[in-house]
Amino acid sequence: MGLTAAMQGTMGLYIGGVFGLQRHVLGNVINSVLAVLRFGGVVLALALFSPTLNTFFVFQFGVASIGTLCTGIILWSLLPHTSIPSHFQISQLKSVWRFAAGMGIGSALWLILSQLDKIILIKILPLRMFGYYTVAGTAAVAVAYLCVPLFTTFLPRYTQLYAAGDDALLKTTYRRSCRLNAIITVPTVIFLAFFSKEALLIWTRNPDIADHAHLIFSLLVVGYGLNQLACLPLALQFAAGWVKLSVYTNAAAVLIIVPALVVATRFYGGAGAASVWIALNCIYVFISVNILHTRILKGEARHWYIGILRPLVLAVGIGLIGRYFLSAVSGIWLVVSVGLLWAVVIGTSIVTTPDLRNKISFLHIS
Repeated sequence: MGLTAAMQGTMGLYIGGVFGLQRHVLGNVINSVLAVLRFGGVVLALALFSPTLNTFFVFQFGVASIGTLCTGIILWSLLPHTSIPSHFQISQLKSVWRFAAGMGIGSALWLILSQLDKIILIKILPLRMFGYYTVAGTAAVAVAYLCVPLFTTFLPRYTQLYAAGDDALLKTTYRRSCRLNAIITVPTVIFLAFFSKEALLIWTRNPDIADHAHLIFSLLVVGYGLNQLACLPLALQFAAGWVKLSVYTNAAAVLIIVPALVVATRFYGGAGAASVWIALNCIYVFISVNILHTRILKGEARHWYIGILRPLVLAVGIGLIGRYFLSAVSGIWLVVSVGLLWAVVIGTSIVTTPDLRNKISFLHIS
C-alpha cells in the first residue's frame, strides 16, 4: 500500500503536468484507462489468480508503476523541445517552496475540517444515529465531484491568464466558468434536498434509513453545494499564488467548528452537526469570496453572486412545484420526472444567461 501510494503521488504530478499544458482530453483518457485497470482489472486478477489481499495490492502496485512510467513518458513528449540539457535544479524548488508549503498546510487543514465531524460525532451520538449520519454523508459527498472537472480544467487557464496579465480575458473566463458551475451545482443540490427521502430510499432500499437520515442528507447536500460554489474562486486564489487566504480561513474554521459541533450535536443530534457544516461553508461563500475580490479581479464578487441567483430561483421554484405534484410518484418514474425537471432548470438557466448562450451559439455555428 505504501509503495502504491508513492507511485500514485508521482503519477499525480505527471497527470497534473498534462492538465497544466491544457491537454484535458488526453488527461481524462489517461485517468479513465487507469481507473478501468485499477477497479476492473483487479477483479480479473482476483478471479484468475488468487482472491487474497496480497493479490489485490500487488496488482494495484503494478498498475500504479506502469501508469507512472507511461504518464511520465507522455508528459515528457508533450513538453516543448529545447536545446538546453535537462537536469535537476534545486533552485526550481526553492522558488516555489512557500507556495507549496501553503498548499500543503491548507490541504491538511481542509482534511481535518472534512473529517472532524465524524471524529466528534462518534463520541457523542448513539451508534445507530451515527450510522444514519455516515450514510447521509456518504451520499451527500457525491455533490463534491461536480466541480472537479471544472476545477481541473480552469485552474491552468486562470494561471496562464493571470501570469500573462490579461485581466480582461481572465475576468470573462472566470465569470463564465463560475456561472456554469452554479448552473450545474445549484439545481442538483436543490433537487436532492427537496427529494432527499426518495433519493435515499432508491439508493439504500431501506425505509428506516430514508426516514431517519433524509433531513441530515438534505442539510449536508446544501453544505457540499456551498463548498462547490466556492471551488472556482479557490482556483483563482491558487492561480494568483495567494494561498494565505485559504490557510488563514481554514485555520480559523478549525478553531470555530470544534465547539460548534459539540454544542450543536448535543442539542440537535445529527441535524445540528450537518447545520454546522452549512455554516462552515457559508464562511467560504460569503466571506472568503468577498475578501478574494478585494485583491484579485476587484469588484467581481457582485457578478459572482448574481450568477448564482438565476439558477437558484429557477431550481427552488420548479423544485417546489415538482415536490407538490410528484408527491404520489415513486420508483423509476420519480427518477425520470425529477431528471426532466432538473434538465429544464439547467437548460433554462443556460438560455437565459447571455454569455453562456452566446458561447453555445458560437459553438453551434462553428
